[in-house]
Amino acid sequence: MNIAFFVDGYYPTVNGVITVIAQLKREMEKDGHNVLIFTVESREKGCREEEPGIYRSPAHTSILPTLKGVYKGKPNVKKIVQILKENNIQICHSHTEFPIGRACYKSAKRAGIPCVATTHTMWEDYYRYYFWGSVIVPKFFVRMWLRHFFNHYNALINVSQKAYDYFHLPYILPNKPAKIIPNAVDETKFCNADYSDEEKKNLRKALNLGDDDRLILYTGRVVEEKRIEELYELVANVVRKKQNVKACFVGTGIKEEHLRRRVARENLEDKIIFTGFVSWPDIAKYYSIADVFVTASLSEMHSMTVLEAITMSNPIVCRRDTSFTDTIIHGENGFLADTDKEMEDYIIKMLDDDELRNKMSKRAFEISQKFSLENQVKHHIEYYTRIVEGRL
Repeated sequence: MNIAFFVDGYYPTVNGVITVIAQLKREMEKDGHNVLIFTVESREKGCREEEPGIYRSPAHTSILPTLKGVYKGKPNVKKIVQILKENNIQICHSHTEFPIGRACYKSAKRAGIPCVATTHTMWEDYYRYYFWGSVIVPKFFVRMWLRHFFNHYNALINVSQKAYDYFHLPYILPNKPAKIIPNAVDETKFCNADYSDEEKKNLRKALNLGDDDRLILYTGRVVEEKRIEELYELVANVVRKKQNVKACFVGTGIKEEHLRRRVARENLEDKIIFTGFVSWPDIAKYYSIADVFVTASLSEMHSMTVLEAITMSNPIVCRRDTSFTDTIIHGENGFLADTDKEMEDYIIKMLDDDELRNKMSKRAFEISQKFSLENQVKHHIEYYTRIVEGRL
Protein backbone atom coordinates (compact mmCIF):
# COMPACT_ATOMS: atom_id res chain seq x y z
CA MET A 1 0.00 0.00 0.00
CA ASN A 2 1.14 3.57 -0.73
CA ILE A 3 0.65 5.83 2.31
CA ALA A 4 1.34 9.49 3.08
CA PHE A 5 1.82 10.74 6.65
CA PHE A 6 1.34 14.41 7.57
CA VAL A 7 3.01 15.62 10.78
CA ASP A 8 4.26 18.91 12.29
CA GLY A 9 7.83 17.74 12.82
CA TYR A 10 10.31 15.00 12.09
CA TYR A 11 13.87 14.04 13.00
CA PRO A 12 16.05 15.52 14.38
CA THR A 13 13.13 16.98 16.36
CA VAL A 14 11.81 14.33 18.76
CA ASN A 15 8.54 14.02 20.63
CA GLY A 16 5.97 11.30 21.23
CA VAL A 17 4.12 11.80 17.93
CA ILE A 18 7.32 11.88 15.88
CA THR A 19 8.45 8.66 17.57
CA VAL A 20 5.14 7.02 16.60
CA ILE A 21 5.50 8.21 12.99
CA ALA A 22 9.10 7.09 12.61
CA GLN A 23 8.33 3.64 14.02
CA LEU A 24 5.30 3.17 11.78
CA LYS A 25 7.21 4.28 8.67
CA ARG A 26 10.09 1.93 9.35
CA GLU A 27 7.96 -1.11 10.14
CA MET A 28 5.53 -0.52 7.26
CA GLU A 29 8.40 -0.25 4.81
CA LYS A 30 9.83 -3.52 6.17
CA ASP A 31 6.51 -5.12 5.22
CA GLY A 32 6.77 -3.78 1.67
CA HIS A 33 4.59 -0.68 1.94
CA ASN A 34 5.62 2.70 0.56
CA VAL A 35 5.45 5.60 3.06
CA LEU A 36 5.96 9.30 2.36
CA ILE A 37 6.12 11.96 5.07
CA PHE A 38 4.96 15.55 4.61
CA THR A 39 6.28 17.76 7.39
CA VAL A 40 7.92 21.12 8.08
CA GLU A 41 11.47 22.25 7.59
CA SER A 42 13.65 22.27 10.68
CA ARG A 43 16.49 24.56 11.58
CA GLU A 44 17.83 22.17 14.17
CA LYS A 45 21.34 20.82 13.78
CA GLY A 46 21.41 17.44 12.10
CA CYS A 47 18.29 17.89 10.00
CA ARG A 48 18.32 15.21 7.34
CA GLU A 49 16.85 17.12 4.41
CA GLU A 50 18.17 14.58 1.93
CA GLU A 51 16.32 11.59 3.43
CA PRO A 52 14.22 9.92 0.69
CA GLY A 53 10.46 10.18 1.02
CA ILE A 54 10.53 13.18 3.39
CA TYR A 55 8.98 16.37 2.00
CA ARG A 56 9.42 19.53 4.07
CA SER A 57 7.30 22.66 3.75
CA PRO A 58 8.66 26.13 4.52
CA ALA A 59 8.03 27.04 8.15
CA HIS A 60 8.65 29.64 10.80
CA THR A 61 9.40 29.15 14.48
CA SER A 62 6.67 29.94 16.98
CA ILE A 63 7.22 33.17 18.92
CA LEU A 64 5.49 31.74 21.99
CA PRO A 65 7.89 30.52 24.71
CA THR A 66 5.53 27.61 25.42
CA LEU A 67 6.03 26.43 21.83
CA LYS A 68 9.80 26.87 21.68
CA GLY A 69 11.24 24.63 18.97
CA VAL A 70 7.87 24.14 17.28
CA TYR A 71 7.72 25.08 13.60
CA LYS A 72 4.50 26.21 11.90
CA GLY A 73 4.37 24.96 8.35
CA LYS A 74 3.23 26.77 5.20
CA PRO A 75 2.51 23.81 2.90
CA ASN A 76 1.91 24.12 -0.83
CA VAL A 77 -1.22 22.01 -1.45
CA LYS A 78 -0.82 22.09 -5.23
CA LYS A 79 2.70 20.66 -4.97
CA ILE A 80 1.59 18.03 -2.44
CA VAL A 81 -1.22 16.87 -4.76
CA GLN A 82 1.34 16.45 -7.54
CA ILE A 83 3.58 14.31 -5.31
CA LEU A 84 0.61 12.21 -4.15
CA LYS A 85 -0.36 11.45 -7.75
CA GLU A 86 3.22 10.77 -8.87
CA ASN A 87 3.60 8.20 -6.07
CA ASN A 88 0.15 6.68 -6.52
CA ILE A 89 -0.69 7.36 -2.86
CA GLN A 90 -3.82 5.49 -1.78
CA ILE A 91 -4.46 7.12 1.60
CA CYS A 92 -3.37 10.22 3.52
CA HIS A 93 -2.93 10.00 7.29
CA SER A 94 -2.68 13.15 9.41
CA HIS A 95 -1.11 13.35 12.87
CA THR A 96 -1.67 17.08 13.44
CA GLU A 97 -4.50 19.62 13.73
CA PHE A 98 -2.49 22.52 12.32
CA PRO A 99 -1.61 23.73 8.77
CA ILE A 100 0.04 20.44 7.78
CA GLY A 101 -3.13 18.62 8.86
CA ARG A 102 -5.29 21.02 6.88
CA ALA A 103 -3.07 20.39 3.86
CA CYS A 104 -3.66 16.67 4.38
CA TYR A 105 -7.42 16.74 3.90
CA LYS A 106 -7.30 19.43 1.21
CA SER A 107 -4.71 17.62 -0.91
CA ALA A 108 -6.42 14.25 -0.38
CA LYS A 109 -9.70 15.69 -1.62
CA ARG A 110 -8.06 17.22 -4.70
CA ALA A 111 -6.22 13.97 -5.43
CA GLY A 112 -9.45 11.99 -5.03
CA ILE A 113 -8.18 9.72 -2.23
CA PRO A 114 -9.43 9.15 1.33
CA CYS A 115 -7.83 10.59 4.46
CA VAL A 116 -7.72 9.55 8.10
CA ALA A 117 -6.49 11.34 11.22
CA THR A 118 -5.04 10.11 14.49
CA THR A 119 -6.14 12.07 17.56
CA HIS A 120 -3.00 12.41 19.67
CA THR A 121 -3.82 15.42 21.88
CA MET A 122 -6.54 16.28 24.38
CA TRP A 123 -6.79 19.92 23.31
CA GLU A 124 -9.39 20.80 25.93
CA ASP A 125 -6.65 20.21 28.49
CA TYR A 126 -3.75 21.62 26.47
CA TYR A 127 -4.89 24.79 24.68
CA ARG A 128 -4.80 27.07 27.73
CA TYR A 129 -1.09 26.37 28.25
CA TYR A 130 0.01 27.29 24.75
CA PHE A 131 -1.82 30.29 23.33
CA TRP A 132 -2.03 33.94 24.31
CA GLY A 133 -5.48 34.89 25.54
CA SER A 134 -6.53 31.28 25.96
CA VAL A 135 -7.74 31.91 29.51
CA ILE A 136 -10.71 33.85 28.08
CA VAL A 137 -11.45 31.29 25.36
CA PRO A 138 -14.22 28.90 26.49
CA LYS A 139 -13.95 25.19 25.81
CA PHE A 140 -16.98 25.54 23.56
CA PHE A 141 -14.80 27.16 20.88
CA VAL A 142 -12.16 24.43 21.17
CA ARG A 143 -14.86 21.82 20.64
CA MET A 144 -16.22 23.71 17.62
CA TRP A 145 -12.71 23.86 16.13
CA LEU A 146 -12.13 20.13 16.64
CA ARG A 147 -15.53 19.24 15.22
CA HIS A 148 -14.91 21.38 12.14
CA PHE A 149 -11.36 20.16 11.58
CA PHE A 150 -11.88 16.40 12.00
CA ASN A 151 -15.17 16.40 10.09
CA HIS A 152 -13.10 16.79 6.91
CA TYR A 153 -11.65 13.29 7.36
CA ASN A 154 -13.21 10.01 6.25
CA ALA A 155 -12.37 8.35 9.55
CA LEU A 156 -10.46 8.72 12.80
CA ILE A 157 -7.89 6.62 14.64
CA ASN A 158 -8.08 7.01 18.42
CA VAL A 159 -5.07 5.93 20.48
CA SER A 160 -7.09 5.02 23.59
CA GLN A 161 -10.61 4.50 24.92
CA LYS A 162 -10.33 7.99 26.42
CA ALA A 163 -9.74 9.48 22.97
CA TYR A 164 -12.52 7.40 21.39
CA ASP A 165 -15.06 8.41 24.05
CA TYR A 166 -14.14 12.08 23.79
CA PHE A 167 -14.39 12.37 20.01
CA HIS A 168 -17.72 10.54 20.01
CA LEU A 169 -19.36 12.92 22.44
CA PRO A 170 -22.62 14.37 21.05
CA TYR A 171 -21.08 17.80 20.56
CA ILE A 172 -17.95 16.52 18.74
CA LEU A 173 -18.36 13.78 16.08
CA PRO A 174 -20.61 11.01 17.48
CA ASN A 175 -21.15 9.37 14.08
CA LYS A 176 -17.62 9.60 12.66
CA PRO A 177 -16.16 6.14 11.84
CA ALA A 178 -13.28 5.41 14.18
CA LYS A 179 -11.04 2.63 15.44
CA ILE A 180 -8.92 2.39 18.58
CA ILE A 181 -5.30 1.62 17.70
CA PRO A 182 -3.00 2.17 20.71
CA ASN A 183 0.51 3.50 20.41
CA ALA A 184 3.33 0.97 20.36
CA VAL A 185 6.92 0.90 21.51
CA ASP A 186 10.06 -0.33 19.80
CA GLU A 187 11.17 -3.24 21.99
CA THR A 188 14.61 -3.33 20.39
CA LYS A 189 15.36 0.11 21.82
CA PHE A 190 13.76 -0.49 25.23
CA CYS A 191 15.10 -3.65 26.78
CA ASN A 192 17.05 -4.11 30.00
CA ALA A 193 19.30 -6.69 28.35
CA ASP A 194 20.80 -3.95 26.16
CA TYR A 195 22.71 -2.54 29.13
CA SER A 196 25.44 -4.25 31.09
CA ASP A 197 25.77 -4.04 34.85
CA GLU A 198 28.80 -1.81 34.29
CA GLU A 199 26.82 0.65 32.16
CA LYS A 200 24.06 0.83 34.78
CA LYS A 201 26.64 1.27 37.53
CA ASN A 202 28.25 4.16 35.64
CA LEU A 203 24.92 5.91 35.15
CA ARG A 204 24.03 5.50 38.82
CA LYS A 205 27.41 6.97 39.73
CA ALA A 206 26.83 9.92 37.38
CA LEU A 207 23.52 10.58 39.15
CA ASN A 208 25.21 10.26 42.57
CA LEU A 209 23.13 7.21 43.53
CA GLY A 210 24.41 4.95 46.28
CA ASP A 211 24.29 1.17 46.01
CA ASP A 212 21.25 1.02 48.29
CA ASP A 213 19.40 4.02 46.85
CA ARG A 214 16.00 3.50 45.23
CA LEU A 215 15.15 5.66 42.22
CA ILE A 216 11.84 7.27 41.31
CA LEU A 217 11.85 8.19 37.61
CA TYR A 218 9.89 10.61 35.43
CA THR A 219 10.64 11.07 31.72
CA GLY A 220 8.96 13.58 29.47
CA ARG A 221 8.45 17.27 28.99
CA VAL A 222 8.87 19.39 32.11
CA VAL A 223 5.78 21.51 31.48
CA GLU A 224 2.67 22.63 33.32
CA GLU A 225 0.17 20.53 31.38
CA LYS A 226 1.90 17.39 32.66
CA ARG A 227 1.12 18.58 36.22
CA ILE A 228 4.87 18.63 36.70
CA GLU A 229 4.80 20.95 39.73
CA GLU A 230 2.30 18.71 41.49
CA LEU A 231 4.49 15.71 40.67
CA TYR A 232 7.56 17.50 42.03
CA GLU A 233 5.78 18.27 45.29
CA LEU A 234 4.58 14.74 45.94
CA VAL A 235 7.95 13.25 44.98
CA ALA A 236 9.69 15.78 47.26
CA ASN A 237 7.48 14.61 50.10
CA VAL A 238 8.51 11.00 49.45
CA VAL A 239 12.27 11.66 49.31
CA ARG A 240 12.08 13.71 52.51
CA LYS A 241 10.45 10.77 54.29
CA LYS A 242 12.67 8.04 52.83
CA GLN A 243 16.41 8.32 53.45
CA ASN A 244 17.56 5.97 50.67
CA VAL A 245 15.20 7.24 47.96
CA LYS A 246 16.03 9.73 45.21
CA ALA A 247 14.10 11.07 42.22
CA CYS A 248 15.17 11.84 38.67
CA PHE A 249 13.34 14.03 36.13
CA VAL A 250 14.57 13.27 32.61
CA GLY A 251 13.60 15.87 30.03
CA THR A 252 13.33 19.58 29.54
CA GLY A 253 10.63 22.21 29.28
CA ILE A 254 9.49 25.64 30.35
CA LYS A 255 9.17 24.62 34.03
CA GLU A 256 12.65 23.09 34.33
CA GLU A 257 14.52 26.17 35.55
CA HIS A 258 11.77 27.03 38.00
CA LEU A 259 11.91 23.55 39.54
CA ARG A 260 15.72 23.56 39.63
CA ARG A 261 15.52 26.74 41.71
CA ARG A 262 13.02 25.06 44.04
CA VAL A 263 15.38 22.13 44.51
CA ALA A 264 18.16 24.50 45.54
CA ARG A 265 15.91 26.61 47.76
CA GLU A 266 14.55 23.51 49.52
CA ASN A 267 18.02 21.94 49.94
CA LEU A 268 17.09 18.85 47.94
CA GLU A 269 20.02 18.88 45.48
CA ASP A 270 21.22 15.50 46.73
CA LYS A 271 17.72 13.98 46.52
CA ILE A 272 16.09 15.31 43.31
CA ILE A 273 17.94 15.34 39.99
CA PHE A 274 17.02 17.19 36.79
CA THR A 275 19.00 15.89 33.82
CA GLY A 276 17.78 18.36 31.22
CA PHE A 277 17.57 17.16 27.63
CA VAL A 278 18.58 13.53 27.03
CA SER A 279 18.71 12.18 23.48
CA TRP A 280 16.04 9.58 22.78
CA PRO A 281 18.46 6.65 22.18
CA ASP A 282 19.92 7.22 25.68
CA ILE A 283 16.65 7.47 27.62
CA ALA A 284 16.27 3.70 27.93
CA LYS A 285 19.33 3.66 30.21
CA TYR A 286 17.41 5.68 32.78
CA TYR A 287 14.49 3.25 32.73
CA SER A 288 16.97 0.42 33.25
CA ILE A 289 18.04 1.75 36.67
CA ALA A 290 14.61 2.93 37.89
CA ASP A 291 12.68 1.23 40.69
CA VAL A 292 9.37 2.93 39.95
CA PHE A 293 8.12 5.19 37.15
CA VAL A 294 5.73 8.03 38.02
CA THR A 295 3.51 10.56 36.26
CA ALA A 296 0.82 12.84 37.66
CA SER A 297 -0.47 13.92 34.24
CA LEU A 298 -4.21 13.92 33.57
CA SER A 299 -3.96 15.24 30.01
CA GLU A 300 -2.61 12.19 28.18
CA MET A 301 -4.26 10.40 25.28
CA HIS A 302 -1.97 7.34 25.39
CA SER A 303 1.38 7.96 27.05
CA MET A 304 4.47 6.84 25.13
CA THR A 305 6.64 7.21 28.23
CA VAL A 306 4.42 4.83 30.19
CA LEU A 307 4.66 2.34 27.32
CA GLU A 308 8.44 2.68 27.33
CA ALA A 309 8.54 2.25 31.10
CA ILE A 310 6.50 -0.96 31.19
CA THR A 311 8.53 -2.35 28.29
CA MET A 312 11.58 -1.76 30.50
CA SER A 313 9.81 -3.63 33.35
CA ASN A 314 9.19 -0.49 35.43
CA PRO A 315 6.20 -0.69 37.77
CA ILE A 316 4.08 2.49 37.53
CA VAL A 317 2.39 4.86 39.93
CA CYS A 318 0.14 7.48 38.31
CA ARG A 319 -3.12 9.34 38.69
CA ARG A 320 -6.25 7.45 37.67
CA ASP A 321 -7.18 8.35 34.09
CA THR A 322 -8.79 6.39 31.24
CA SER A 323 -5.74 7.02 29.07
CA PHE A 324 -3.87 4.52 31.28
CA THR A 325 -6.47 1.77 31.67
CA ASP A 326 -4.98 -0.50 28.99
CA THR A 327 -1.34 -0.07 30.09
CA ILE A 328 -1.69 -0.03 33.89
CA ILE A 329 -3.76 -2.64 35.67
CA HIS A 330 -4.24 -1.49 39.24
CA GLY A 331 -2.52 -3.83 41.67
CA GLU A 332 -0.82 -5.87 38.93
CA ASN A 333 1.84 -3.70 37.29
CA GLY A 334 1.27 -0.52 39.22
CA PHE A 335 -1.20 1.69 41.03
CA LEU A 336 -3.80 4.19 39.82
CA ALA A 337 -4.21 6.87 42.48
CA ASP A 338 -7.27 9.05 42.96
CA THR A 339 -5.31 11.86 44.63
CA ASP A 340 -1.75 13.13 44.75
CA LYS A 341 -1.53 12.10 48.40
CA GLU A 342 -2.55 8.59 47.42
CA MET A 343 0.22 8.62 44.82
CA GLU A 344 2.73 9.35 47.59
CA ASP A 345 1.42 6.45 49.64
CA TYR A 346 1.57 4.04 46.71
CA ILE A 347 5.13 5.06 45.81
CA ILE A 348 6.27 4.44 49.38
CA LYS A 349 4.41 1.14 49.51
CA MET A 350 6.12 -0.05 46.34
CA LEU A 351 9.59 1.11 47.40
CA ASP A 352 9.24 -0.57 50.81
CA ASP A 353 8.19 -3.95 49.42
CA ASP A 354 10.81 -5.66 47.25
CA GLU A 355 8.61 -8.68 46.61
CA LEU A 356 5.68 -6.54 45.45
CA ARG A 357 7.91 -4.38 43.27
CA ASN A 358 9.56 -7.39 41.61
CA LYS A 359 6.17 -9.00 40.98
CA MET A 360 4.84 -5.80 39.40
CA SER A 361 8.01 -5.41 37.35
CA LYS A 362 7.52 -8.82 35.72
CA ARG A 363 3.84 -8.12 35.11
CA ALA A 364 4.69 -4.74 33.54
CA PHE A 365 6.80 -6.41 30.87
CA GLU A 366 4.09 -9.02 30.20
CA ILE A 367 1.47 -6.30 29.66
CA SER A 368 3.81 -4.36 27.38
CA GLN A 369 3.82 -7.23 24.89
CA LYS A 370 0.29 -6.26 23.77
CA PHE A 371 1.69 -3.03 22.36
CA SER A 372 4.10 -4.41 19.79
CA LEU A 373 4.91 -2.55 16.59
CA GLU A 374 3.90 -5.64 14.64
CA ASN A 375 0.35 -5.46 16.01
CA GLN A 376 0.15 -1.71 15.53
CA VAL A 377 1.17 -1.91 11.86
CA LYS A 378 -1.22 -4.80 11.24
CA HIS A 379 -4.16 -2.85 12.66
CA HIS A 380 -3.26 0.26 10.66
CA ILE A 381 -3.03 -1.56 7.35
CA GLU A 382 -6.30 -3.42 7.97
CA TYR A 383 -8.07 -0.14 8.75
CA TYR A 384 -6.51 1.67 5.77
CA THR A 385 -7.76 -1.12 3.52
CA ARG A 386 -11.31 -0.80 4.85
CA ILE A 387 -11.23 2.97 4.33
CA VAL A 388 -9.85 2.72 0.79
CA GLU A 389 -12.43 0.09 -0.12
CA GLY A 390 -15.25 2.12 1.45
CA ARG A 391 -16.13 -0.49 4.07
CA LEU A 392 -16.61 1.82 7.06
